[in-house]
Amino acid sequence: MFNKLIKLNLALFMLMFVFAQQSSFANDETPKNSAPIEITDISVKAADNTVEALIVASQSVTAFQDKTIAGTESAPARMYVDIANATLGSVKNEYAVGNILDKIRIAPSDTGIRLVFDADGPEIFQYSITSDPQGLKVKITPASQKDNTLDQLIESSVAELEKQPLNSTSKGIEKSSPDDSFKVSGFDKERISVDFYKIDLHNVFRLFREVSGMNIIVDEKVNGILTLSLNDVPWDFALDIVLNLSNLKKEERFNTIVIYPASSTFSWPERTSLDNLEIETDSNILEQETLIVQQTANQSKEIMEAQQILQKAKKAEHKKDFEEAAKLYEDALKLWPDNNKISNRLATLYLVDLGLNAKAVYHASNTLKKDPQNYRAALYAAIGSANMQQKAEAMEFFNQSVSGNPPMQEALISYAAFNEQNKMYDEAIKLLEKHDAFYGESSSTMLSKARIFDKLGDSDKATQQYSALLSSGYQLTPDLKKYIKGRIAAGNIQN
Repeated sequence: MFNKLIKLNLALFMLMFVFAQQSSFANDETPKNSAPIEITDISVKAADNTVEALIVASQSVTAFQDKTIAGTESAPARMYVDIANATLGSVKNEYAVGNILDKIRIAPSDTGIRLVFDADGPEIFQYSITSDPQGLKVKITPASQKDNTLDQLIESSVAELEKQPLNSTSKGIEKSSPDDSFKVSGFDKERISVDFYKIDLHNVFRLFREVSGMNIIVDEKVNGILTLSLNDVPWDFALDIVLNLSNLKKEERFNTIVIYPASSTFSWPERTSLDNLEIETDSNILEQETLIVQQTANQSKEIMEAQQILQKAKKAEHKKDFEEAAKLYEDALKLWPDNNKISNRLATLYLVDLGLNAKAVYHASNTLKKDPQNYRAALYAAIGSANMQQKAEAMEFFNQSVSGNPPMQEALISYAAFNEQNKMYDEAIKLLEKHDAFYGESSSTMLSKARIFDKLGDSDKATQQYSALLSSGYQLTPDLKKYIKGRIAAGNIQN
């Protein structure tokens, strides 16, 4: 264990060296490539919300600088890469992508060439840039996905150290700031310092529970002890180190982290019934809006003051102090009343985090008065009204939420659930079929249709749907599989 810790510390030291060599804008001098480079093409592969771009060059690109620019309501977020000592060959000026990346542009700069990667909206994506024998490789993934660059670097560093004696030293290495290295790698949680000797793993995870404020569930198969000595590191970085050393994996969802052996599997449970229309903070059900604002010289004093309050509100939200966040958003809205994003953010907070349905409906309705085609606000108002048993108002808002072209996916599913609750089964089936026509079948829509046919007494259609779901390939929990098989058996008996 002691040798492992030494190797890990040396690996982290090498990691800092890597970041020192490749960190963007570590100083004002642009890094130079060894020989002139000619950029000849850009090869782009886009699939499953991931974009891989190979910058084809006359040689491997080993020196570059990258930086991001935040997006605004009128301009997308951008990432650009500067390659010094480079020229443009027979390469186009612009490459359309159309995934999470809108396009890639390339143009000469004072010291070489600049590549600009335009996001498809105001939120910046995650990315990694690595040298390639053919030039330079850029991988882009959605902001919600975890960047595993750090883990890969640590693994490669440890593998390299296995070949070297432990008393070897590195000379002439300029240290980079640990803060910069952690931020580059996506580790930005609260810092911790701990020193434990041969502590039981379950007590380690209890520590992370206290520090993170998240629910942590540990599989009963997890066991072992660990010596832990960390000084001023983000807790999510420390957790990943512990998991890697102990051959464990994690799944994170709904403010909950599940930890289990790497040899095991885990799947989140699915709902088998819809008793209410509560919204869960999951992007597949309800995308929470973010407020991206940019201060400019021509903005009014009130808007500039509102922007400062918004920054405080976002910090309070990050700390899960939702009541304080809502109060600050309310103050910002008074100063900036025509900003619908603030209204929608308040509606989301009141609906999801505070459970104040009336407040959610109030703010969503105010948004709709200014923008009747804000379908997301209509969905917030519909769910809030449904939770308060205001059936007529909920139906009106639901109809508004699905009137877009195409209609919102989550609006179709929520409206169908509302109709099923109120025994309007034909309307629910029509909405689910409309969802499938636009977005394709999912396990939840297949289960909903099967359940509705069951309630209608149409055992043939119910059995057909249940059977299709079993053979669909979707991952189903054991309890759900047992329930479906039971319904199929019941349907066959009736026939």
